[in-house]
Amino acid sequence: MSIDIKGQGRVANKGKMFRYVSFWSDPTTWGGEFAPTDGESVWVPSGMSLYVDIDRSPLLNAVLVEGSLIFEGKADRSHQRFFDAKYIFVNKG
Repeated sequence: MSIDIKGQGRVANKGKMFRYVSFWSDPTTWGGEFAPTDGESVWVPSGMSLYVDIDRSPLLNAVLVEGSLIFEGKADRSHQRFFDAKYIFVNKG
């Protein structure tokens, strides 16, 4: 993957990969509204990368993943994270 700036050339990325993501905690991910609450369902459409940057999700009804669902990694191995849903479907995600 390369990043080009028009009229300037390529950006040196030192072999790093860049990915555009939407953060779970960002209201713009949810259309400027609140993040999903207990009992709601979430769809991650194809082409979307949803970065779960929260420690505990609400108890969701269903999660349909056709894009990417990415969980934040912590260096502390004792750190716990919970992602709760009655159903999680992954379709080519």
